[in-house]
Amino acid sequence: MLITPPNCLYNKFVVFDRHFVLLYLSRFERQTLQREADQNQISPNVLVNQVLKRYSDWDRYENRIGMMPVPKAMLTSLIDKRLRQKGHPRGKVVLAV
Repeated sequence: MLITPPNCLYNKFVVFDRHFVLLYLSRFERQTLQREADQNQISPNVLVNQVLKRYSDWDRYENRIGMMPVPKAMLTSLIDKRLRQKGHPRGKVVLAV
């Protein structure tokens, strides 16, 4: 459900185009978001905006293009193992993130 104010919020020189969205969350979800926001020293609103931005920028395309998340430690271990099988000296694998 999208609730928008009658007009945008006005500043002296700048118009802020913001929309208010009402979310219904279970108590567990609300507490989880609040705890995570507190740990990162941000507001729950900022946290939700970060989550939604990540989803809209990347996560929604991930399944469509056949990608899946792989933990960095697992990927590093697999690459290191493969390099050793090929006869390369054991070295630290560095992944750019």
